[in-house]
Amino acid sequence: MKSFNILFKMQFDHYRQDIVTITYGWTLTFLTLFIWLTFKQTNPNAFAYDPFVLASAIGVGTIRNCIHATTRILFNYKNQGFLNKIYSTPISKWNFLASIILFNVLINFIITTLLFTTAMLYADQRNNLNDVNWGMFLIGYLMLVITCILFSFLIVEYVKTNDKASFWSNVFFYTCVWFLGLGVPISEISQYEFFTYLTYLFPQKYAINIMQAGWIGATDFQIGIVDGGANFGYGIYVFLPYLLGSIVIFTTLTWLVMLNYKKRINAIKSTSNNIEISNAYKRIELIKKINNLEELNQLIENNKTPNNGGS
Repeated sequence: MKSFNILFKMQFDHYRQDIVTITYGWTLTFLTLFIWLTFKQTNPNAFAYDPFVLASAIGVGTIRNCIHATTRILFNYKNQGFLNKIYSTPISKWNFLASIILFNVLINFIITTLLFTTAMLYADQRNNLNDVNWGMFLIGYLMLVITCILFSFLIVEYVKTNDKASFWSNVFFYTCVWFLGLGVPISEISQYEFFTYLTYLFPQKYAINIMQAGWIGATDFQIGIVDGGANFGYGIYVFLPYLLGSIVIFTTLTWLVMLNYKKRINAIKSTSNNIEISNAYKRIELIKKINNLEELNQLIENNKTPNNGGS
């Protein structure tokens, strides 16, 4: 638990110094929501915001923090050799990864709570709570968090430089902002059939749409005529976003597991061909399990060579 707390604190220190993430994940998200809610158009023929604008704002914050922030933290750790150092200590690799995931979930929960509180200052948003299907919304929210975190790990696995990592993080972010109703209303996007089909290529689409539809209680994924008469592009197949969203998560998770398995096999093959390296790794694993000085001395005695043993 102590090591977990230390890792958690390290990530907090890293996060609060990340001006880019704070600016995009917090400032711009709140500013966008404020503008939509304060300067909304009441003319039905005007460029009006979607009725699920709060759900969209929560989606913006989630994507920015769970992809961009996680990617930056992991990539900086990778460049600094911190990951290798961590894995050479008694700290479990899974504990380390769990601390990263839980930290981002916590940060995202805080942002979500603040966005929700801000929106509740507006009477129309308070009235919208009567229509929310909380089951749908929470399922979509959890799917979005999981999807974004998995993609951040995928980016770190393949990208070699920090600039490229930021580039791909921004690709996922801005495509969602402009094409999934997080910035430009769905009612406007759905007027162009090409863009509707294009959005199927974005892995976050399905979780976001579940959140948005859940916020207005649209279990059929259709937006009412009063709210623009748009749809999310699933027709009568209301199971599609759940199915496709689950496939995205399962595929990405399987991909990551296979990548790590392949890396582990290659590492075993490379070290098994070198007896000294192989023995060194074995000693490191034994040292990581030591709890006190007596166990360390015993390990030293057990690993002495016959020549050293008589001296």
